[in-house]
Amino acid sequence: SVESTDGVNTVEVRVYDNAGNMFSDSIEVKVDTIAPSMSTSVSGTAGLTGWYTSETTTTISTNDATSDIDRIEYNQNDTGWQTGNSVVSTDGINTIEARVYDIAGNMASTAMEVKVDTVRPTSKFSSPANGSTDTLVRGTYTLDGVSADTLSGVLGAEISLDGKSWLPLE
Repeated sequence: SVESTDGVNTVEVRVYDNAGNMFSDSIEVKVDTIAPSMSTSVSGTAGLTGWYTSETTTTISTNDATSDIDRIEYNQNDTGWQTGNSVVSTDGINTIEARVYDIAGNMASTAMEVKVDTVRPTSKFSSPANGSTDTLVRGTYTLDGVSADTLSGVLGAEISLDGKSWLPLE
């Protein structure tokens, strides 16, 4: 048994017989005990609080200094493992698992979430009704309504009476 370090190792052998004859031979052995390295990058239009406001592309980059990369695989939203290094994410919270194998069979893995919301929030006044006689008021009046966003949620809302000055709604 011979113990070698990672990389290309030359192993030599010499054999002698009782008469004094010698035979020698050598073989190159590639040793790779280290998993490949992996990194991910996401491109798209960054929004707020970790969300993207456009479709995104996640790129999986890998490196293996000893035996080279055999394959890169990803699994998006538990749809099954696929071979490739680029993943497109659309609306929703996308879970991406990635793994890379080198030729020696070593494996590295990572997982991440990519949150995409390309749909604008909605808001609608419920009182007073637009165009009704209730919209003609004098003095202080109350406005009622609802705002919604089914993906990332509503962060806040503002109101303006003149289109220039905006006040936060509670």
